[in-house]
Amino acid sequence: MDQAATAEAVCLDLNDNHNKRYFKRAGLMSLLFLCQNVEYMHQNTINLNLDVPYYQLGECDESTKVIWFVLHGYGQLGKYFIQKFKYLEQAGHLIVAPQGMSKFYLDGHSGRVGANWMTSDDRQRDIENNDIYLSALYESFRSIANYKVKFGMLGFSQGASTLTRWISRNAIMHDLLVLWGGFFAKEIVDSKNLDTFQAKISHIYLSNTDHFIPETKINEMRNFMHSVNFPIQWHSYEGGHKIPGRLVPELAALIDGEPS
Repeated sequence: MDQAATAEAVCLDLNDNHNKRYFKRAGLMSLLFLCQNVEYMHQNTINLNLDVPYYQLGECDESTKVIWFVLHGYGQLGKYFIQKFKYLEQAGHLIVAPQGMSKFYLDGHSGRVGANWMTSDDRQRDIENNDIYLSALYESFRSIANYKVKFGMLGFSQGASTLTRWISRNAIMHDLLVLWGGFFAKEIVDSKNLDTFQAKISHIYLSNTDHFIPETKINEMRNFMHSVNFPIQWHSYEGGHKIPGRLVPELAALIDGEPS
């Protein structure tokens, strides 16, 4: 029994002397102390008005025809991720890169910093905070863009599941959905509810040398898409778990081909 399982078992019955003796023999008195006091601990929350960064290429005005929301993957930062889409800015598109609100050092206690959208700890609260952040950002651009503007949505890796979860939970209007090196959020697959995805056809880009996505996962997603008769186009490319710059012009062609 590992420490986490031991602590869980003992916390279920703090009056069991056998459990207490086990902790003493195992040298885990600190865990026993925590368990004996856990019943007095409550998690609370406080509502804050915070400034949350995002990154932007291009300007939004009445002439803007396309706005892209691009969500980075685990361990990336929005200010670097957005640079991959400079071609779209040159094509007259506006690109918006939100950033996961949790940052961390990628290696040890210093050096390069990355961000993520959520972890398994307090996952539901992370999801709800992402919804608030992304929806506020989305509405801020929709409110000043002309009524004919197209919205392209792209999520890479962890950003793919975050993006699809946000769209599904908040009925976010969009014209094109691109998932790159990632898939729909698990709860969407489990519920088989894709009613909020309005794009005429969605796109999934997967590298044939992506070691982060096993073949079984790809087959599972293909079967799911087929079972719900969801219109999707699959794209395969060389290049591993990343977005090669040579493929970005395809995004402009994809959304320019969508009706306004």
